[in-house]
Amino acid sequence: MDPRSQPLGYAPPIASLADSFRVRSESILTTDTRVQLWDIDVPGRQDDVLGSAALREKLAGYASFWEDHGNTANIKIPTSRFVLFTVLGQTMFGKSTPATLEIRRDVLSYLIQTAGFCHTTTQKFFTTLTPYCHTYLQYDAEDDETPAYTSLIFRCPRNSDCVVCTIRIQMATRNCFVFLACNSTKDVQSIRSYCATNVDSLKIHPLYLLSYIFEYRYHTWADWFGGLWTEVVEVETVMNTSSSQWKIKRMNAERFKALSQPEVLLNQIHTTHLELCHCHTVMLFALRFGKFCTDAVVEMEERCQDLGFRKLSMRHRSGLLESFSVTAERCDSMANRLSELRSRLSQNINVSYQLIAQKDSRTNLAIARLTARDSQTVKGIAILTLLFLPSTLIATLWTTNLFKLEGDTNWQVYLTTSLVLTFVVFVCWWIYGRVTRPPESTSDDLSLYSPGRNLTSWKLEGNAWAHNSF
Repeated sequence: MDPRSQPLGYAPPIASLADSFRVRSESILTTDTRVQLWDIDVPGRQDDVLGSAALREKLAGYASFWEDHGNTANIKIPTSRFVLFTVLGQTMFGKSTPATLEIRRDVLSYLIQTAGFCHTTTQKFFTTLTPYCHTYLQYDAEDDETPAYTSLIFRCPRNSDCVVCTIRIQMATRNCFVFLACNSTKDVQSIRSYCATNVDSLKIHPLYLLSYIFEYRYHTWADWFGGLWTEVVEVETVMNTSSSQWKIKRMNAERFKALSQPEVLLNQIHTTHLELCHCHTVMLFALRFGKFCTDAVVEMEERCQDLGFRKLSMRHRSGLLESFSVTAERCDSMANRLSELRSRLSQNINVSYQLIAQKDSRTNLAIARLTARDSQTVKGIAILTLLFLPSTLIATLWTTNLFKLEGDTNWQVYLTTSLVLTFVVFVCWWIYGRVTRPPESTSDDLSLYSPGRNLTSWKLEGNAWAHNSF
C-alpha cells in the first residue's frame, strides 16, 4: 500500500525520537474523502458530506471564484463571497504518527489549485506539528508588482485538538476561500454554525471568522486551565500549604484519601506541573495569535487603501479590532494567573521533597538511637567479660597442676592474683580509651532532636501528611 494513502486507522511502526518531532515533508491522507462545504450565497442548511467525485464537481463550480471585479471603491453594496471547506483530520495524534486528513491526495491538490493557495507554503503548513501562524501576499502574474491577495495560515492548539486553517482573501472584492481542518467534530460544527448565524458580519469582512476562532479557542483554553487550577488547589488543600479561604471546603473523600498517599501526591504534582508548562507555551501562542489577527486586519486595510480598493468603515474596523483586543486581554490575564500557579506548584514540589527528606532524617535518627542503645549493651557485655576474664584465666592455669599450693595459701594466692590482673586489665583499657579519644569532643547531634526542643514542622505520618509540634 502506498504510504501516502494509508487509511485513517493505520498504526505505523514506532519511529525514532528524532523522527517523531521532525517537520514532515508530506501529510498522510486517506483513500476516501469526507469534506463539508458552506457557501455564504447558498441559503438553508448545508450539512452534506462530500465524497471525492462530489467535491470535484463542487470545486469545478468555483473555477471563476477569483474573477477580477476591478476597483470596487465606489460600490455602495459590495458582493463579497465566502466559501468554507471543512475536513476532519488527525493533525497530530501521537509521537510517531504523521498528519492525517480525511481527503484523497489528488482531491486535496485540486482544492489547493482551485483556491489558489501557495502549494509549497500550504504543504509546509499542514505538516508542521507546532503552533503556527503566518501571512503572505500573492500576485495575479509573475511580473505583476501589485499584490492581489492576502493569505493567512495558522495552527491554533489545544493539546492535540487543533484548529488548522488556511485563508485566501482577494483584496479588491474581499472574496474569501477558507480550508479548515479540525480533529474534533465539535470544533468543526461550532465554526460552521457561527458562519451560518453571522452571515452579515462575514459579508462586512471575512476576518470576522478569526475573531470567532480566537474567542472559541479562548473558552477551550479556559476550560483546560480551570481543571489545572482545581488540581493545584487540591494539592494545596491536602498539604495544608494555603490559607483557609483558598482551600476546597468540601473535597471528595476518596480524592482526598488518594492524594494523602505520598506516592500518589507526588505523581499528581508532577503531572499537573507538566501540563502547566505546556499550558504556558499555549498561552504564549495565544498572545501571539491575538497580535497576528490584529496585524492581519490592519495590514490588509492599509494595502486596500494604498491600492485604491474599498476600505472598511471606521465603525466596523474598530469593532473587529476590539474583538481581538478583548480576547487577547483575557488571554493575558489567564497567562498571568498561570505563572502564579506554576510558582505555587513549584513551591509545593520543594516542600514535598523537604518532607520526604525530613522523614528520611527521622528514620536515620531512629536507627542512630537504636545503634547507640546497642553500643551501650555491647559495652556492658565487654565490661562483664573483662571483669571475669582474669579469674577465669587463673582458674584454668590452676587446673593444669603447674602450681601446687596447700591449705589456705591456695585460695589466697588465687584471689590476690585475680584482683591484681583484673585491675591491670581495667587500667590498660582506660589508657587505651584516653589515647584513642579525639582531641576535641563533639556535641551529641542527637540532642538536636531531643523531645525537649520546641520545633514546629511538617511530617509524614504513615501515608498521610500531618502538621505537628515536637
